[in-house]
Amino acid sequence: MMVLYLNNAGDVIGYTKHSVGGITGTLVDIRLILAGALKSLSTGIIISHNHPSGNIQPSDSDISITKKLKEAAKSLELELIDHIIITKEGFFSFAEEGMNGLEGFYDYSHSSANIINEPKQKKNEIVLLDLFSGTGGFSKGLEEAGYHIKQHYFF
Repeated sequence: MMVLYLNNAGDVIGYTKHSVGGITGTLVDIRLILAGALKSLSTGIIISHNHPSGNIQPSDSDISITKKLKEAAKSLELELIDHIIITKEGFFSFAEEGMNGLEGFYDYSHSSANIINEPKQKKNEIVLLDLFSGTGGFSKGLEEAGYHIKQHYFF
């Protein structure tokens, strides 16, 4: 599970590897995600994880954690912008699919939502540092979300 932290302008100001799971799941602690958001002074959050099975559809657990995180973030005046599931074949965006109340968060005129749907040439160019990147699913998700990775470092 990866977490992106965004500022009010929709710029990515940080990210963290929240947890590493096994074949059937990973641990998601909403308190730790929100603590990271508060410490980084972010106003928006995007979470992403992979489905090793290749099934692009969200599980009941994915739906439940998205609802819980959305409500908890809202109480702290933070915005859960999206929850993205990545597979080898593609990705599933809760916001794009209008699932579980996220459709209200996904206002296409809002600058933070534009990072996913309306790439801008300069704004979406990033330098990415991949630490313990595994199969590279997070960078693939960023590219699918419209980011151009200007420089990509691996360690």
